[in-house]
Amino acid sequence: MKAALIFYILIGITAVIFLVCLILFCRLQKHRHFVCPHCGYRYKPGGCSAFFARKEDVTKRLLTCPRCNHRNYMENYEDGAPEESRENQ
Repeated sequence: MKAALIFYILIGITAVIFLVCLILFCRLQKHRHFVCPHCGYRYKPGGCSAFFARKEDVTKRLLTCPRCNHRNYMENYEDGAPEESRENQ
């Protein structure tokens, strides 16, 4: 009985931590956008698809462009930041 209670408490704590991370990531993504390397289209993915997308590094996610349907690792930029300055770094 005691082991089952500890198990359910750990599951609850894990779920709360996961939800907090998901909420923080979604709030961060409101101020960022992705750029398609194929057509150059800027967009914000719906929901939290960027959270669950496969990652190449810190800023690139495997996504599908809504304009050209090209699936590739797309760069993540802050809103208002020019892409050229980011590429030169």
